[in-house]
Amino acid sequence: MPIRSLGLLALVLVLFFALQLLTVLLPFQPLDPAWQWRLSTVLINGAPLPPLALALLLIAGQLDPDDPVLKQRRRLFGQLAVAAAIGFLLLLPLQLSAGLRQQQAAGSAQLQRIASAEQRLTQLRQRTAAAASTAELNAALQKLGGPVLRPSDLAQPLPLP
Repeated sequence: MPIRSLGLLALVLVLFFALQLLTVLLPFQPLDPAWQWRLSTVLINGAPLPPLALALLLIAGQLDPDDPVLKQRRRLFGQLAVAAAIGFLLLLPLQLSAGLRQQQAAGSAQLQRIASAEQRLTQLRQRTAAAASTAELNAALQKLGGPVLRPSDLAQPLPLP
């Protein structure tokens, strides 16, 4: 009976790994880069559990080679190990795809922020050049969310164009 407990422990390890995987798989969003990263992380962090379960089954099988339950589990886990190996080979393209998508999204967001800042700067320059007095310049800057001129700045004359 203690040998069968090794087989039971192996089953618990595989079920724990499957439960971790299930929490990431649902909701299923294979095109979302964040979901792809979470899936990769869970697979990599939980990777030791299935081989450890298989090793426990192999040890139990060596200690009691005639137990049919252990033989059946060993056969099943061996077949699942092939599927797991193929899955781990597919992790590289999954992580590569997720990384490229996240980098592309970050780059486009940064370009959008730069374009917005350049547009605002252009508006500030136009209003500054069109101002006829320091009071008008201060009002235009405040309207566009620019810097507020101090009283000492307002006392200065505007430069000639």
